[in-house]
Amino acid sequence: MDTHAEQVSSILIVDDDPDNYDVIENLLYAQDYQLYYAQEGKIALEQLREVKIDLILLDLMMPEMDGLELCQIIKRDRAYQGVPIIMVTALNTTVNLSQCLEAGADDFIGKPLNGTELRSRVRSMLRISDQYQKVRELKNNLEQQVEARSRQLQDLIWYHPLTGLASRFSLLQQLHGIFNAGEPFALLYFDCDEFQLVNSCYGYDLGDRALLAIRDRVSLCLGAKDIFAHFGEDDFCILVSDPKSQATVQTMIDQIFDAFSSPFFVSDQEIYLSISMGVVYQTPLWETDAEATLRNADTALNWAKREGKNHYQLFQPEMHQMTARKLQLARDLRQALMEDEFQVYYQPIIDLRQDCLHGFEALMRWQHPEEGLVAPGEFISCLEETSLIIPAGIMVLEKACQQLKIWENQGKTGLQISVNLSPLQFRNETLFQDIESVLQKTELSPSQLKLEITETLTVENPLQTVKIIEAFRSRGIQVSIDDFGTGYSSLSYLRQFPVNNLKIDRAFVNLLEEDRSNLQITRAIVDLGKALGMSITAEGIETKSQLEQLKQLGCELGQGYFFAKPMSVEAASDYLFQ
Repeated sequence: MDTHAEQVSSILIVDDDPDNYDVIENLLYAQDYQLYYAQEGKIALEQLREVKIDLILLDLMMPEMDGLELCQIIKRDRAYQGVPIIMVTALNTTVNLSQCLEAGADDFIGKPLNGTELRSRVRSMLRISDQYQKVRELKNNLEQQVEARSRQLQDLIWYHPLTGLASRFSLLQQLHGIFNAGEPFALLYFDCDEFQLVNSCYGYDLGDRALLAIRDRVSLCLGAKDIFAHFGEDDFCILVSDPKSQATVQTMIDQIFDAFSSPFFVSDQEIYLSISMGVVYQTPLWETDAEATLRNADTALNWAKREGKNHYQLFQPEMHQMTARKLQLARDLRQALMEDEFQVYYQPIIDLRQDCLHGFEALMRWQHPEEGLVAPGEFISCLEETSLIIPAGIMVLEKACQQLKIWENQGKTGLQISVNLSPLQFRNETLFQDIESVLQKTELSPSQLKLEITETLTVENPLQTVKIIEAFRSRGIQVSIDDFGTGYSSLSYLRQFPVNNLKIDRAFVNLLEEDRSNLQITRAIVDLGKALGMSITAEGIETKSQLEQLKQLGCELGQGYFFAKPMSVEAASDYLFQ
Protein backbone atom coordinates (compact mmCIF):
# COMPACT_ATOMS: atom_id res chain seq x y z
CA MET A 1 0.00 0.00 0.00
CA ASP A 2 1.27 3.51 -0.89
CA THR A 3 1.40 5.28 2.46
CA HIS A 4 2.40 8.52 0.81
CA ALA A 5 -0.75 8.54 -1.33
CA GLU A 6 -2.91 8.23 1.76
CA GLN A 7 -1.40 11.40 3.20
CA VAL A 8 -1.87 13.63 0.10
CA SER A 9 -4.51 16.32 0.62
CA SER A 10 -7.22 16.63 -2.02
CA ILE A 11 -8.38 20.05 -3.22
CA LEU A 12 -11.45 20.72 -5.33
CA ILE A 13 -11.21 23.79 -7.60
CA VAL A 14 -14.60 25.12 -8.71
CA ASP A 15 -14.36 27.74 -11.50
CA ASP A 16 -16.16 28.21 -14.78
CA ASP A 17 -12.91 29.39 -16.45
CA PRO A 18 -10.40 26.55 -17.13
CA ASP A 19 -7.59 29.08 -17.35
CA ASN A 20 -8.07 29.90 -13.69
CA TYR A 21 -7.65 26.18 -12.91
CA ASP A 22 -4.37 26.16 -14.83
CA VAL A 23 -3.17 29.15 -12.86
CA ILE A 24 -3.95 27.52 -9.52
CA GLU A 25 -2.42 24.23 -10.65
CA ASN A 26 0.83 26.01 -11.53
CA LEU A 27 0.92 27.91 -8.26
CA LEU A 28 0.38 24.70 -6.21
CA TYR A 29 2.46 22.40 -8.42
CA ALA A 30 5.29 21.83 -5.98
CA GLN A 31 2.97 21.26 -2.99
CA ASP A 32 2.08 17.65 -3.79
CA TYR A 33 -1.70 18.11 -3.62
CA GLN A 34 -4.29 16.02 -5.43
CA LEU A 35 -6.32 18.52 -7.47
CA TYR A 36 -9.83 18.03 -8.82
CA TYR A 37 -11.65 20.44 -11.15
CA ALA A 38 -15.34 21.30 -11.59
CA GLN A 39 -16.64 23.95 -14.03
CA GLU A 40 -20.01 24.43 -12.33
CA GLY A 41 -21.87 23.81 -9.06
CA LYS A 42 -23.67 20.59 -10.02
CA ILE A 43 -20.40 18.92 -11.07
CA ALA A 44 -18.78 20.10 -7.82
CA LEU A 45 -21.53 18.46 -5.76
CA GLU A 46 -21.08 15.20 -7.68
CA GLN A 47 -17.32 15.35 -7.04
CA LEU A 48 -17.96 15.80 -3.31
CA ARG A 49 -20.10 12.69 -3.23
CA GLU A 50 -17.53 10.60 -5.12
CA VAL A 51 -14.19 11.80 -3.73
CA LYS A 52 -12.97 12.71 -0.24
CA ILE A 53 -12.19 16.42 -0.50
CA ASP A 54 -10.09 18.22 2.13
CA LEU A 55 -10.42 21.80 0.80
CA ILE A 56 -12.50 23.70 -1.77
CA LEU A 57 -11.29 26.72 -3.78
CA LEU A 58 -14.56 28.25 -4.94
CA ASP A 59 -14.92 31.03 -7.51
CA LEU A 60 -17.50 33.61 -6.47
CA MET A 61 -18.79 34.68 -9.90
CA MET A 62 -20.15 31.72 -11.94
CA PRO A 63 -23.17 31.33 -14.26
CA GLU A 64 -26.29 29.34 -13.24
CA MET A 65 -25.14 28.63 -9.61
CA ASP A 66 -22.76 31.25 -8.22
CA GLY A 67 -20.22 30.62 -5.48
CA LEU A 68 -22.38 31.97 -2.65
CA GLU A 69 -25.29 29.64 -3.48
CA LEU A 70 -22.98 26.61 -3.85
CA CYS A 71 -21.23 27.48 -0.58
CA GLN A 72 -24.57 27.59 1.24
CA ILE A 73 -25.62 24.21 -0.21
CA ILE A 74 -22.36 22.56 0.82
CA LYS A 75 -22.42 23.96 4.36
CA ARG A 76 -26.03 22.86 4.90
CA ASP A 77 -24.99 19.25 4.32
CA ARG A 78 -23.64 17.76 7.60
CA ALA A 79 -21.34 15.46 5.65
CA TYR A 80 -19.38 18.45 4.25
CA GLN A 81 -19.69 21.03 7.01
CA GLY A 82 -16.10 20.36 8.07
CA VAL A 83 -14.62 20.91 4.59
CA PRO A 84 -13.04 24.41 4.52
CA ILE A 85 -14.01 26.70 1.64
CA ILE A 86 -11.80 29.52 0.33
CA MET A 87 -13.74 31.96 -1.84
CA VAL A 88 -11.74 33.19 -4.85
CA THR A 89 -13.00 36.59 -5.95
CA ALA A 90 -11.97 39.77 -7.68
CA LEU A 91 -14.61 41.59 -5.58
CA ASN A 92 -12.92 42.65 -2.43
CA THR A 93 -15.36 45.13 -0.99
CA THR A 94 -16.47 44.76 2.62
CA VAL A 95 -19.98 43.88 1.49
CA ASN A 96 -18.76 41.10 -0.79
CA LEU A 97 -16.47 39.65 1.84
CA SER A 98 -19.26 39.77 4.45
CA GLN A 99 -21.57 37.88 2.07
CA CYS A 100 -18.94 35.18 1.64
CA LEU A 101 -18.60 34.67 5.40
CA GLU A 102 -22.36 34.65 5.91
CA ALA A 103 -22.69 31.98 3.22
CA GLY A 104 -20.34 29.76 5.23
CA ALA A 105 -16.97 30.42 3.66
CA ASP A 106 -13.97 29.95 5.91
CA ASP A 107 -11.57 32.27 4.08
CA PHE A 108 -11.23 34.25 0.88
CA ILE A 109 -8.48 35.32 -1.51
CA GLY A 110 -8.51 38.01 -4.12
CA LYS A 111 -7.73 37.90 -7.83
CA PRO A 112 -5.26 38.09 -9.39
CA LEU A 113 -3.84 35.27 -7.24
CA ASN A 114 -0.56 35.61 -5.46
CA GLY A 115 1.31 32.29 -5.20
CA THR A 116 2.74 32.88 -1.74
CA GLU A 117 -0.59 34.05 -0.35
CA LEU A 118 -2.46 31.17 -1.99
CA ARG A 119 -0.09 28.50 -0.65
CA SER A 120 -0.21 30.05 2.82
CA ARG A 121 -4.00 30.17 2.95
CA VAL A 122 -4.30 26.63 1.56
CA ARG A 123 -1.90 25.27 4.20
CA SER A 124 -3.81 27.11 6.92
CA MET A 125 -7.18 25.78 5.82
CA LEU A 126 -5.81 22.23 5.42
CA ARG A 127 -4.56 22.38 9.01
CA ILE A 128 -8.06 23.38 10.06
CA SER A 129 -9.48 20.59 7.92
CA ASP A 130 -7.10 18.09 9.50
CA GLN A 131 -8.02 19.25 13.01
CA TYR A 132 -11.70 19.10 12.16
CA GLN A 133 -11.30 15.53 10.88
CA LYS A 134 -9.52 14.52 14.08
CA VAL A 135 -12.24 16.10 16.19
CA ARG A 136 -14.89 14.43 14.07
CA GLU A 137 -13.16 11.05 14.38
CA LEU A 138 -12.90 11.55 18.15
CA LYS A 139 -16.57 12.51 18.27
CA ASN A 140 -17.51 9.43 16.22
CA ASN A 141 -15.43 7.21 18.51
CA LEU A 142 -17.05 8.74 21.57
CA GLU A 143 -20.50 8.30 20.07
CA GLN A 144 -19.71 4.65 19.31
CA GLN A 145 -18.48 4.13 22.86
CA VAL A 146 -21.58 5.84 24.26
CA GLU A 147 -23.81 3.68 22.06
CA ALA A 148 -21.96 0.53 23.12
CA ARG A 149 -22.15 1.53 26.76
CA SER A 150 -25.82 2.36 26.38
CA ARG A 151 -26.43 -1.10 24.97
CA GLN A 152 -24.50 -2.59 27.89
CA LEU A 153 -26.56 -0.57 30.36
CA GLN A 154 -29.74 -1.67 28.65
CA ASP A 155 -28.58 -5.26 28.96
CA LEU A 156 -27.80 -4.70 32.65
CA ILE A 157 -31.27 -3.23 33.15
CA TRP A 158 -33.02 -6.16 31.50
CA TYR A 159 -30.70 -9.12 32.11
CA HIS A 160 -28.35 -10.44 34.77
CA PRO A 161 -24.74 -9.97 33.55
CA LEU A 162 -23.61 -13.46 34.60
CA THR A 163 -26.52 -15.79 33.93
CA GLY A 164 -28.33 -13.80 31.26
CA LEU A 165 -31.60 -14.37 33.13
CA ALA A 166 -34.21 -11.64 33.49
CA SER A 167 -33.27 -8.85 35.88
CA ARG A 168 -35.36 -7.55 38.76
CA PHE A 169 -36.52 -4.65 36.56
CA SER A 170 -37.46 -7.03 33.76
CA LEU A 171 -39.38 -9.25 36.17
CA LEU A 172 -41.31 -6.27 37.53
CA GLN A 173 -42.24 -5.21 34.00
CA GLN A 174 -43.61 -8.69 33.33
CA LEU A 175 -45.57 -8.54 36.58
CA HIS A 176 -47.02 -5.15 35.64
CA GLY A 177 -48.20 -6.63 32.36
CA ILE A 178 -49.85 -9.58 34.13
CA PHE A 179 -51.62 -7.28 36.59
CA ASN A 180 -52.89 -5.08 33.76
CA ALA A 181 -54.18 -8.15 31.92
CA GLY A 182 -55.77 -9.57 35.09
CA GLU A 183 -54.10 -12.95 34.59
CA PRO A 184 -53.37 -15.46 37.39
CA PHE A 185 -49.76 -16.19 38.33
CA ALA A 186 -47.45 -17.52 41.02
CA LEU A 187 -44.13 -16.12 42.18
CA LEU A 188 -41.38 -18.39 43.53
CA TYR A 189 -38.54 -16.46 45.19
CA PHE A 190 -35.57 -18.53 46.40
CA ASP A 191 -31.92 -18.25 47.32
CA CYS A 192 -29.21 -20.69 48.33
CA ASP A 193 -28.63 -21.40 52.00
CA GLU A 194 -25.19 -20.12 53.00
CA PHE A 195 -24.01 -19.66 49.41
CA GLN A 196 -21.27 -17.38 50.73
CA LEU A 197 -19.52 -20.51 52.00
CA VAL A 198 -19.06 -21.66 48.40
CA ASN A 199 -17.33 -18.38 47.54
CA SER A 200 -15.25 -18.52 50.72
CA CYS A 201 -14.12 -22.12 50.24
CA TYR A 202 -13.70 -22.33 46.46
CA GLY A 203 -13.45 -18.73 45.25
CA TYR A 204 -15.81 -16.43 43.37
CA ASP A 205 -14.96 -17.88 39.96
CA LEU A 206 -16.23 -21.31 40.96
CA GLY A 207 -19.15 -19.64 42.75
CA ASP A 208 -20.13 -17.99 39.46
CA ARG A 209 -19.99 -21.33 37.67
CA ALA A 210 -22.14 -22.81 40.41
CA LEU A 211 -24.75 -20.11 39.74
CA LEU A 212 -24.71 -21.02 36.06
CA ALA A 213 -25.21 -24.67 37.00
CA ILE A 214 -28.19 -23.68 39.16
CA ARG A 215 -29.65 -21.75 36.22
CA ASP A 216 -29.30 -24.73 33.89
CA ARG A 217 -30.74 -27.27 36.33
CA VAL A 218 -33.71 -25.18 37.51
CA SER A 219 -34.56 -24.16 33.93
CA LEU A 220 -35.46 -27.78 33.25
CA CYS A 221 -38.32 -27.47 35.76
CA LEU A 222 -39.96 -24.49 34.04
CA GLY A 223 -42.58 -24.08 31.38
CA ALA A 224 -42.00 -22.25 28.10
CA LYS A 225 -43.90 -19.14 29.26
CA ASP A 226 -42.40 -18.95 32.75
CA ILE A 227 -39.97 -16.10 33.49
CA PHE A 228 -36.73 -17.03 35.27
CA ALA A 229 -35.04 -14.03 36.92
CA HIS A 230 -31.75 -13.60 38.80
CA PHE A 231 -30.76 -10.57 40.87
CA GLY A 232 -28.27 -9.96 43.61
CA GLU A 233 -25.71 -12.69 44.23
CA ASP A 234 -27.81 -15.83 44.55
CA ASP A 235 -31.40 -14.53 44.56
CA PHE A 236 -33.59 -16.22 41.94
CA CYS A 237 -37.25 -15.66 41.14
CA ILE A 238 -39.63 -17.58 38.92
CA LEU A 239 -42.79 -16.02 37.55
CA VAL A 240 -45.16 -18.85 36.75
CA SER A 241 -47.50 -17.66 34.02
CA ASP A 242 -51.11 -18.79 34.06
CA PRO A 243 -50.82 -21.73 36.49
CA LYS A 244 -53.73 -24.12 36.09
CA SER A 245 -54.08 -24.61 39.83
CA GLN A 246 -52.20 -24.34 43.09
CA ALA A 247 -51.42 -28.04 42.70
CA THR A 248 -49.55 -27.18 39.49
CA VAL A 249 -47.45 -24.68 41.38
CA GLN A 250 -46.81 -27.22 44.13
CA THR A 251 -45.55 -29.71 41.55
CA MET A 252 -43.07 -27.15 40.24
CA ILE A 253 -41.91 -26.33 43.79
CA ASP A 254 -41.33 -30.03 44.46
CA GLN A 255 -39.38 -30.38 41.21
CA ILE A 256 -37.14 -27.41 42.06
CA PHE A 257 -36.36 -28.70 45.54
CA ASP A 258 -35.72 -32.13 44.06
CA ALA A 259 -33.26 -30.51 41.64
CA PHE A 260 -31.14 -29.58 44.65
CA SER A 261 -31.25 -33.03 46.19
CA SER A 262 -28.26 -34.21 44.15
CA PRO A 263 -24.84 -32.53 44.14
CA PHE A 264 -23.60 -30.02 41.59
CA PHE A 265 -20.34 -30.92 39.87
CA VAL A 266 -18.49 -27.69 39.17
CA SER A 267 -14.85 -27.59 38.09
CA ASP A 268 -14.22 -31.08 39.46
CA GLN A 269 -15.76 -30.08 42.79
CA GLU A 270 -18.80 -31.86 44.24
CA ILE A 271 -21.00 -29.22 45.85
CA TYR A 272 -24.19 -29.78 47.78
CA LEU A 273 -26.58 -26.84 47.89
CA SER A 274 -29.95 -26.28 49.50
CA ILE A 275 -32.44 -23.48 49.05
CA SER A 276 -35.07 -21.56 50.97
CA MET A 277 -38.11 -20.30 49.08
CA GLY A 278 -40.95 -17.82 49.48
CA VAL A 279 -44.09 -18.40 47.41
CA VAL A 280 -46.84 -15.99 46.40
CA TYR A 281 -49.92 -17.54 44.84
CA GLN A 282 -51.92 -14.59 43.63
CA THR A 283 -55.58 -14.24 44.59
CA PRO A 284 -57.91 -11.27 43.99
CA LEU A 285 -57.79 -10.35 47.70
CA TRP A 286 -54.08 -9.66 47.77
CA GLU A 287 -51.76 -7.01 46.35
CA THR A 288 -52.23 -5.77 42.80
CA ASP A 289 -48.85 -4.05 42.69
CA ALA A 290 -45.69 -5.63 41.25
CA GLU A 291 -43.27 -4.19 43.83
CA ALA A 292 -45.54 -5.21 46.71
CA THR A 293 -45.90 -8.73 45.31
CA LEU A 294 -42.15 -9.18 45.03
CA ARG A 295 -41.81 -7.84 48.57
CA ASN A 296 -44.39 -10.38 49.73
CA ALA A 297 -42.37 -13.19 48.16
CA ASP A 298 -39.22 -11.90 49.88
CA THR A 299 -41.08 -11.77 53.21
CA ALA A 300 -42.16 -15.39 52.77
CA LEU A 301 -38.56 -16.32 51.92
CA ASN A 302 -37.33 -14.76 55.17
CA TRP A 303 -39.96 -16.73 57.09
CA ALA A 304 -38.80 -19.90 55.36
CA LYS A 305 -35.22 -19.23 56.46
CA ARG A 306 -36.35 -19.09 60.07
CA GLU A 307 -37.55 -22.66 59.69
CA GLY A 308 -34.09 -23.82 58.62
CA LYS A 309 -32.59 -25.00 55.37
CA ASN A 310 -34.36 -26.69 52.48
CA HIS A 311 -37.75 -25.20 53.30
CA TYR A 312 -40.39 -23.03 51.62
CA GLN A 313 -43.12 -20.82 52.99
CA LEU A 314 -46.36 -19.67 51.33
CA PHE A 315 -46.97 -15.97 51.88
CA GLN A 316 -49.79 -15.03 54.22
CA PRO A 317 -50.92 -11.40 54.73
CA GLU A 318 -50.42 -11.61 58.51
CA MET A 319 -46.68 -12.03 57.91
CA HIS A 320 -46.47 -8.29 57.29
CA GLN A 321 -48.14 -7.56 60.60
CA MET A 322 -45.72 -9.80 62.47
CA THR A 323 -42.76 -8.30 60.62
CA ALA A 324 -44.02 -4.81 61.48
CA ARG A 325 -44.31 -5.82 65.13
CA LYS A 326 -40.76 -7.11 65.03
CA LEU A 327 -39.50 -3.83 63.59
CA GLN A 328 -41.38 -1.94 66.27
CA LEU A 329 -39.87 -4.23 68.90
CA ALA A 330 -36.38 -3.49 67.60
CA ARG A 331 -37.08 0.26 67.82
CA ASP A 332 -38.47 -0.11 71.34
CA LEU A 333 -35.42 -2.12 72.43
CA ARG A 334 -33.07 0.59 71.21
CA GLN A 335 -35.11 3.10 73.14
CA ALA A 336 -35.10 0.82 76.19
CA LEU A 337 -31.32 0.67 76.12
CA MET A 338 -31.05 4.46 75.99
CA GLU A 339 -33.67 4.96 78.71
CA ASP A 340 -32.20 2.27 81.01
CA GLU A 341 -35.42 0.22 81.00
CA PHE A 342 -33.65 -3.13 81.34
CA GLN A 343 -33.63 -4.52 84.85
CA VAL A 344 -31.74 -7.34 86.49
CA TYR A 345 -33.66 -10.05 88.31
CA TYR A 346 -31.88 -12.43 90.65
CA GLN A 347 -32.55 -16.14 91.16
CA PRO A 348 -30.85 -17.76 94.18
CA ILE A 349 -28.36 -20.59 93.60
CA ILE A 350 -28.24 -22.98 96.57
CA ASP A 351 -25.33 -25.02 97.87
CA LEU A 352 -27.06 -28.42 98.10
CA ARG A 353 -24.38 -29.88 100.39
CA GLN A 354 -24.49 -27.09 103.00
CA ASP A 355 -28.13 -26.10 102.38
CA CYS A 356 -27.15 -22.44 102.18
CA LEU A 357 -27.08 -19.63 99.64
CA HIS A 358 -24.19 -19.88 97.19
CA GLY A 359 -25.04 -16.88 95.02
CA PHE A 360 -27.42 -15.61 92.36
CA GLU A 361 -27.95 -15.89 88.64
CA ALA A 362 -28.50 -12.49 87.03
CA LEU A 363 -31.38 -12.51 84.53
CA MET A 364 -32.40 -9.72 82.20
CA ARG A 365 -35.93 -8.30 82.32
CA TRP A 366 -37.50 -5.40 80.47
CA GLN A 367 -39.69 -2.88 82.27
CA HIS A 368 -41.67 -1.52 79.33
CA PRO A 369 -43.16 1.93 80.07
CA GLU A 370 -46.57 0.89 78.69
CA GLU A 371 -46.70 -2.91 78.77
CA GLY A 372 -45.00 -3.43 82.11
CA LEU A 373 -42.56 -6.27 82.77
CA VAL A 374 -41.73 -8.15 79.57
CA ALA A 375 -40.54 -11.77 79.75
CA PRO A 376 -37.13 -12.49 78.17
CA GLY A 377 -38.60 -14.98 75.69
CA GLU A 378 -40.35 -12.06 73.97
CA PHE A 379 -37.30 -9.87 73.37
CA ILE A 380 -33.98 -11.70 73.84
CA SER A 381 -33.97 -13.13 70.30
CA CYS A 382 -34.59 -9.66 68.88
CA LEU A 383 -31.71 -8.28 70.97
CA GLU A 384 -29.45 -10.91 69.43
CA GLU A 385 -30.65 -10.33 65.85
CA THR A 386 -30.04 -6.58 66.17
CA SER A 387 -26.71 -7.05 68.06
CA LEU A 388 -28.14 -4.96 70.90
CA ILE A 389 -27.42 -7.96 73.14
CA ILE A 390 -23.78 -6.79 73.30
CA PRO A 391 -24.37 -3.43 75.04
CA ALA A 392 -27.41 -4.77 76.92
CA GLY A 393 -25.41 -7.77 78.15
CA ILE A 394 -22.59 -5.58 79.48
CA MET A 395 -25.19 -3.39 81.18
CA VAL A 396 -26.64 -6.45 82.95
CA LEU A 397 -23.15 -7.59 83.93
CA GLU A 398 -22.29 -4.20 85.42
CA LYS A 399 -25.55 -3.91 87.36
CA ALA A 400 -25.20 -7.45 88.71
CA CYS A 401 -21.57 -6.99 89.79
CA GLN A 402 -22.39 -3.65 91.32
CA GLN A 403 -25.29 -5.11 93.28
CA LEU A 404 -23.22 -8.04 94.57
CA LYS A 405 -20.60 -5.53 95.75
CA ILE A 406 -23.32 -3.57 97.58
CA TRP A 407 -24.48 -6.72 99.35
CA GLU A 408 -20.90 -7.56 100.19
CA ASN A 409 -20.40 -4.14 101.74
CA GLN A 410 -23.55 -4.79 103.77
CA GLY A 411 -21.99 -7.92 105.25
CA LYS A 412 -23.05 -10.67 102.83
CA THR A 413 -19.63 -11.92 101.75
CA GLY A 414 -18.54 -14.98 99.80
CA LEU A 415 -21.41 -14.91 97.31
CA GLN A 416 -21.01 -15.47 93.59
CA ILE A 417 -22.94 -13.90 90.68
CA SER A 418 -23.61 -15.90 87.49
CA VAL A 419 -24.16 -13.96 84.24
CA ASN A 420 -25.17 -15.41 80.86
CA LEU A 421 -23.17 -14.63 77.73
CA SER A 422 -24.90 -15.02 74.37
CA PRO A 423 -22.90 -16.45 71.44
CA LEU A 424 -22.79 -12.97 69.90
CA GLN A 425 -21.34 -11.51 73.09
CA PHE A 426 -18.84 -14.34 73.38
CA ARG A 427 -17.55 -13.68 69.85
CA ASN A 428 -17.29 -9.94 70.43
CA GLU A 429 -13.65 -8.83 70.16
CA THR A 430 -13.88 -6.42 73.11
CA LEU A 431 -15.55 -8.89 75.50
CA PHE A 432 -12.52 -9.48 77.73
CA GLN A 433 -11.72 -5.77 77.97
CA ASP A 434 -15.39 -4.94 78.66
CA ILE A 435 -15.57 -7.46 81.53
CA GLU A 436 -12.25 -6.29 82.92
CA SER A 437 -13.54 -2.72 82.85
CA VAL A 438 -16.70 -3.75 84.77
CA LEU A 439 -14.67 -5.55 87.45
CA GLN A 440 -12.41 -2.54 87.94
CA LYS A 441 -15.35 -0.15 88.06
CA THR A 442 -17.36 -2.22 90.58
CA GLU A 443 -14.27 -3.40 92.52
CA LEU A 444 -15.69 -6.93 92.54
CA SER A 445 -13.25 -9.81 92.87
CA PRO A 446 -12.97 -11.84 89.64
CA SER A 447 -13.45 -15.04 91.68
CA GLN A 448 -17.00 -13.91 92.52
CA LEU A 449 -18.01 -13.81 88.84
CA LYS A 450 -19.16 -16.85 86.89
CA LEU A 451 -19.85 -16.54 83.15
CA GLU A 452 -22.35 -18.98 81.63
CA ILE A 453 -21.92 -19.91 77.95
CA THR A 454 -24.09 -22.10 75.73
CA GLU A 455 -23.11 -25.63 74.84
CA THR A 456 -23.25 -24.85 71.11
CA LEU A 457 -20.24 -22.53 71.46
CA THR A 458 -18.08 -25.53 72.28
CA VAL A 459 -18.64 -27.05 68.83
CA GLU A 460 -18.91 -23.96 66.60
CA ASN A 461 -15.29 -22.83 67.03
CA PRO A 462 -13.67 -25.02 69.67
CA LEU A 463 -10.13 -23.67 69.39
CA GLN A 464 -11.21 -20.04 69.76
CA THR A 465 -13.60 -20.98 72.57
CA VAL A 466 -10.81 -22.69 74.50
CA LYS A 467 -8.56 -19.63 74.14
CA ILE A 468 -11.24 -17.30 75.50
CA ILE A 469 -12.12 -19.62 78.40
CA GLU A 470 -8.45 -19.91 79.33
CA ALA A 471 -8.15 -16.12 79.31
CA PHE A 472 -11.04 -15.84 81.77
CA ARG A 473 -9.68 -18.65 83.94
CA SER A 474 -6.27 -16.97 84.09
CA ARG A 475 -7.99 -13.88 85.47
CA GLY A 476 -9.76 -15.92 88.14
CA ILE A 477 -13.19 -15.73 86.50
CA GLN A 478 -15.17 -18.97 86.51
CA VAL A 479 -16.86 -20.35 83.38
CA SER A 480 -19.91 -22.62 83.23
CA ILE A 481 -21.58 -24.44 80.34
CA ASP A 482 -25.29 -23.61 80.55
CA ASP A 483 -28.17 -25.96 79.64
CA PHE A 484 -25.77 -28.85 79.20
CA GLY A 485 -27.19 -31.90 77.48
CA THR A 486 -29.34 -30.09 74.93
CA GLY A 487 -26.58 -29.17 72.48
CA TYR A 488 -24.39 -31.14 70.09
CA SER A 489 -21.33 -31.89 72.17
CA SER A 490 -20.57 -35.35 73.44
CA LEU A 491 -19.64 -36.02 77.04
CA SER A 492 -16.11 -37.00 76.03
CA TYR A 493 -15.81 -33.69 74.15
CA LEU A 494 -15.86 -31.85 77.47
CA ARG A 495 -12.25 -32.70 78.35
CA GLN A 496 -11.08 -30.11 75.78
CA PHE A 497 -12.73 -27.22 77.60
CA PRO A 498 -11.28 -25.88 80.87
CA VAL A 499 -14.64 -24.90 82.38
CA ASN A 500 -15.38 -24.85 86.12
CA ASN A 501 -18.99 -25.89 86.09
CA LEU A 502 -21.67 -27.79 84.19
CA LYS A 503 -25.27 -26.70 84.50
CA ILE A 504 -27.67 -29.59 83.78
CA ASP A 505 -30.58 -28.47 81.65
CA ARG A 506 -34.00 -28.27 83.30
CA ALA A 507 -35.39 -30.75 80.74
CA PHE A 508 -33.47 -33.57 82.45
CA VAL A 509 -34.42 -32.38 85.95
CA ASN A 510 -38.11 -32.21 85.10
CA LEU A 511 -38.17 -35.85 83.96
CA LEU A 512 -36.14 -37.33 86.80
CA GLU A 513 -39.25 -38.74 88.47
CA GLU A 514 -40.83 -40.04 85.26
CA ASP A 515 -38.08 -41.53 83.12
CA ARG A 516 -35.43 -43.86 84.50
CA SER A 517 -33.26 -43.45 81.38
CA ASN A 518 -33.25 -39.73 82.09
CA LEU A 519 -31.86 -40.46 85.54
CA GLN A 520 -29.04 -42.48 83.98
CA ILE A 521 -28.15 -39.64 81.60
CA THR A 522 -28.10 -37.17 84.48
CA ARG A 523 -25.88 -39.51 86.51
CA ALA A 524 -23.49 -39.82 83.54
CA ILE A 525 -23.25 -36.03 83.24
CA VAL A 526 -22.56 -35.66 86.97
CA ASP A 527 -19.96 -38.46 87.05
CA LEU A 528 -18.08 -37.18 84.00
CA GLY A 529 -18.14 -33.60 85.26
CA LYS A 530 -16.70 -34.66 88.58
CA ALA A 531 -14.06 -36.79 86.85
CA LEU A 532 -12.97 -33.68 84.95
CA GLY A 533 -12.86 -31.61 88.12
CA MET A 534 -16.02 -29.63 87.41
CA SER A 535 -18.77 -28.72 89.83
CA ILE A 536 -22.37 -29.54 88.85
CA THR A 537 -25.37 -27.22 89.00
CA ALA A 538 -28.94 -28.43 88.39
CA GLU A 539 -31.47 -25.87 87.22
CA GLY A 540 -35.25 -26.08 87.16
CA ILE A 541 -35.66 -27.85 90.53
CA GLU A 542 -39.36 -27.66 91.40
CA THR A 543 -40.04 -30.53 93.82
CA LYS A 544 -38.59 -32.03 96.99
CA SER A 545 -38.20 -35.38 95.21
CA GLN A 546 -36.09 -33.85 92.43
CA LEU A 547 -33.92 -32.16 95.03
CA GLU A 548 -33.27 -35.39 96.91
CA GLN A 549 -32.40 -37.33 93.76
CA LEU A 550 -29.97 -34.63 92.65
CA LYS A 551 -28.31 -34.66 96.06
CA GLN A 552 -27.91 -38.41 95.84
CA LEU A 553 -26.36 -38.04 92.38
CA GLY A 554 -23.82 -35.63 93.83
CA CYS A 555 -24.95 -32.27 92.44
CA GLU A 556 -23.29 -29.52 94.46
CA LEU A 557 -25.48 -26.58 93.39
CA GLY A 558 -29.12 -26.12 92.43
CA GLN A 559 -31.68 -23.49 91.54
CA GLY A 560 -35.33 -23.46 90.63
CA TYR A 561 -38.81 -22.50 91.77
CA PHE A 562 -38.53 -24.96 94.66
CA PHE A 563 -36.14 -22.46 96.27
CA ALA A 564 -37.23 -19.15 94.75
CA LYS A 565 -38.32 -17.55 91.49
CA PRO A 566 -36.23 -14.82 89.84
CA MET A 567 -36.86 -11.63 91.80
CA SER A 568 -36.26 -7.90 91.63
CA VAL A 569 -33.28 -6.37 93.38
CA GLU A 570 -35.53 -5.23 96.24
CA ALA A 571 -37.03 -8.69 96.70
CA ALA A 572 -33.58 -10.29 96.43
CA SER A 573 -32.31 -7.98 99.19
CA ASP A 574 -35.23 -8.98 101.41
CA TYR A 575 -34.52 -12.65 100.64
CA LEU A 576 -30.86 -12.19 101.47
CA PHE A 577 -31.33 -10.39 104.77
CA GLN A 578 -34.37 -12.24 106.09
